[in-house]
Amino acid sequence: MNVVDRVKQVIMEPGKAWPSIEGENAGFKDVLFGYVLVLAGISAFGQFLAAWVWGIDSFGGALLGFVRDFILLVAGTFVLAWLAKALAPIFGGRGSFDSAYRLVVYASTAVWLAALVSVVPVLGFLVALGAMCWTIYTLYLGAPVLMMIASKSKTVGYTAALVVSGIVVGLIMAAIFGVSDVGRDDVDVHEDGDHAKVDINLPGMNISVDTGKMEAAQEALEKAEEEGVQAKAMSTEALQPFVPESVADWTRKSFKSTHGNVGMAFSSVEARYTQDGDKRLELKVMDIGAAPVLKMAAAAWSSVTLHQEEGDEVTNIYQADGYAIKEQYRKSGQSAEMAMLLPNGVMVELSGTRVGIEELKGVAEAIDIKGLAGLSRP
Repeated sequence: MNVVDRVKQVIMEPGKAWPSIEGENAGFKDVLFGYVLVLAGISAFGQFLAAWVWGIDSFGGALLGFVRDFILLVAGTFVLAWLAKALAPIFGGRGSFDSAYRLVVYASTAVWLAALVSVVPVLGFLVALGAMCWTIYTLYLGAPVLMMIASKSKTVGYTAALVVSGIVVGLIMAAIFGVSDVGRDDVDVHEDGDHAKVDINLPGMNISVDTGKMEAAQEALEKAEEEGVQAKAMSTEALQPFVPESVADWTRKSFKSTHGNVGMAFSSVEARYTQDGDKRLELKVMDIGAAPVLKMAAAAWSSVTLHQEEGDEVTNIYQADGYAIKEQYRKSGQSAEMAMLLPNGVMVELSGTRVGIEELKGVAEAIDIKGLAGLSRP
């Protein structure tokens, strides 16, 4: 199976991908040269773009970062595989280094690809968070198949051991959040009915992942794939009324609409508003529900809660009224951002300069969110 087909299978149908992978006679060299080098290059390039475009580093510095990240990603797969193989017998499993290597490599697919969109602020965060959660879920599904762990409880324990050891979550944190020190007391993977839940507690950050919600989303995606359903994005005309000329005493100064199908269907409308001279507000309404990869990220987002404080900046991710919500703001009130993912795949983004989070929430309440949530895709 070529790289593109394997990526699609692992991302869209992880439950079916693992038996297929287990049946292949591929050694670690085949996976390294045919898959790892390609995806590690893609991941490192995405991080290079983010560092250069956003001025985090100079072109030369970002290029050196690309080389460093590429080497670390490739080398890291061997360390992760060795630990995965060593831990398996403790939980009644067994497997060769080749099996362990395939497990950690293919389970990390979503994280590697997420780096490509890290250059896009809110969407990049959504995809990165979704990739982190999907990697944990994919690992949980693959452990019984490749490492021959028989019982669900031991699978949960094995997954917990990998995560606690920093094998998966440490790599994800280093790539996405800049955190690499994950200890045994920081991560808890446990059974919750028929599914597993993951709780990650780091200084200033708490994350919870519900694999049950992710499994339901995966099944819905697989059904659509089997039925050959090709979703279409909503028209910009349908979205435009939700970006009015004025909202909550803010006056619209510019407007833009985008609709396309370059690899994936999407549509968006956005506007800029002003108030009291130096206050600025941006409102963007996007239909991301027609793109499978974004559906995956959205499903992961809706299964996660997060609280993080770093200096003056606060980030919250939670669910309310059936919506997945992300807030990021400064306690000083100098800036605030808010994103809401609706059940129909529409995302609303709000960002303000010299605007506090409570004022931004007031603007959100003035938007017809229920009307947006009621829109149907063609």
